[in-house]
Amino acid sequence: VPLEITSDTKFENDETIQIDLDGSTVSSNTTASGSNMSHTYTINNDDTKPTINFTSVNIAGGSRSASNPSEADGSAIITVSLSAISGVASRVNYTIASGTGASSSDWSDGTPDYDSDGSTDIITWAADETDVDKTIVVNFTNDVIDEGDEIITVTLSGVEGGATIGSDATVHTITLSDSDIPPTMQFTSSTLNFNESDGNITIPLTLTHDGTNKQASDFGNASLDWTISGLSTATAHAT
Repeated sequence: VPLEITSDTKFENDETIQIDLDGSTVSSNTTASGSNMSHTYTINNDDTKPTINFTSVNIAGGSRSASNPSEADGSAIITVSLSAISGVASRVNYTIASGTGASSSDWSDGTPDYDSDGSTDIITWAADETDVDKTIVVNFTNDVIDEGDEIITVTLSGVEGGATIGSDATVHTITLSDSDIPPTMQFTSSTLNFNESDGNITIPLTLTHDGTNKQASDFGNASLDWTISGLSTATAHAT
C-alpha cells in the first residue's frame, strides 16, 4: 500500500495511521482473507518545540523608552510569544516582583486571564492556536512621593507542553522612573504670636508638593538650616 507522508515544520505529537483490509470481497484466485487484516503506521514527530520569548514592550503613556518608563505612563504591556504555532497545548508561569527601590504598592498585575482555571499567573496556548502573541500588563502606581528609580521584574518559568523557554527570555526588567518633583519645605504659617511666658515653643514646618499636597520623600530625612533673627542670632540644624 503506497503512502506519501507530508513533512511539515510544526511540533506535534506522534501520529498514527491505520490501514484496514476489507475481507468481504476476495479475488477469484484468493481462497480466503488472512487473520492480519489491520496495519498501524506511526509517524514520529521530527520537529523541535517552538520557544517562548519576550518579544516587545509597549508603554501606555509613551513619555520614555520601553526599558525605562515613568510611573506617570500608566502601564507596560509586555508581549510573550511562541516562535511558531505548536500542535501541542503549551503553558508558562509568570511572576511579577519588586526589585531594588520598589514595593508591591508601586505596581499591580493587569494581565488578561489566559488560563481556564482562573489563575492570573499562567499564560496558555491551545494546540494549533494561531494567536501566538500574549500580553502581560504591569500597571504603575503614580504616587506623589519623590523617589529614585524602582526595579520591577517579570520572570517566566515552569513551561509545559509543546514549547520551551527561549535562551534569553527568562527575566524582563523594568526600570521605573519617578515623575515627581522634590517636595518643598516651608513654614505652615508665615506668622505666629506667643507670650514670653510660654517658654519653649514649636514652630511647625511642612513638606508640600505643588504647594498643596503633603509630600513624602524616599531619599531620607529632609533637613534645612534655619536662623533666628532679633536681639540675638543663632544658627542651628533641624530635621
